[in-house]
Amino acid sequence: MAHPRFNDLTGRRFNRWLVIEQAPPEFTGKPPHQKKVVGQSRWRCKCDCGTIKERVLYGSLVRGASQSCGCMHWEQMRKPDEDKKTCHPLHKTWVSMKTRCYNLNHPSSKHYGQRGIKVCQRWLDSFEDFASDMGPRPTPDHTLERKDNNGHYTPGNCVWATRDAQNSNKRSNVKHLWKGEVRTLTQVARMENVDYTDLYMRTKGDPSSLELVVKTLQQQGRIFFERAKGMGATRKNKTSQKRTRRMIEGRFVLDPLVDVW
Repeated sequence: MAHPRFNDLTGRRFNRWLVIEQAPPEFTGKPPHQKKVVGQSRWRCKCDCGTIKERVLYGSLVRGASQSCGCMHWEQMRKPDEDKKTCHPLHKTWVSMKTRCYNLNHPSSKHYGQRGIKVCQRWLDSFEDFASDMGPRPTPDHTLERKDNNGHYTPGNCVWATRDAQNSNKRSNVKHLWKGEVRTLTQVARMENVDYTDLYMRTKGDPSSLELVVKTLQQQGRIFFERAKGMGATRKNKTSQKRTRRMIEGRFVLDPLVDVW
């Protein structure tokens, strides 16, 4: 039987909160000596934004101390003219671009601002110009990429690129002339279906031996194992690839004249 002074809040609305039901009572201690916590009742509430909070104090609801899950506070703090801008899907990309170049305390500053990389004045002063010049992001996997890693962030030097394309454009990549085109070692390994790690280690000291090493790896059956997420690699098939690699290594005996480096 409910206490005569019990006030049922189920179904009532308090600002953005809609009370769903009373939360179960809290207990302190361990069985069998548990004791019920005496105090205000707690209520399970749903905010208009969809957030559900399991335990909201009775007093906070009736006095108006708790009006929402917190979304109302942030909406009031945000300036009205910034709403559309900050909700734009490219706004975070624009902010991150400027931060890397002008915040010297940023972890990535050594690759950008400290190297002298800058943002052109057109983009630095206007997010609208940046969004207009770059256009919409093709897919969620595409990120902002500079075609020339030593160039600045300008409309002519920036494109949307996948993670795999960005990895191929790193300054640290070792590139080789292979079949008439300059390619990274990963691209060569993928094209010729040979293991990248073996290819890297065997050509590290002598890049001119690339063609010979590729033929040797093909003969030994050391095939390429995809690790790039953008090319379809997942945690599951990575595990399968590692298992297959161990089987291959146990099956073939390395040629001491070729495999020592």
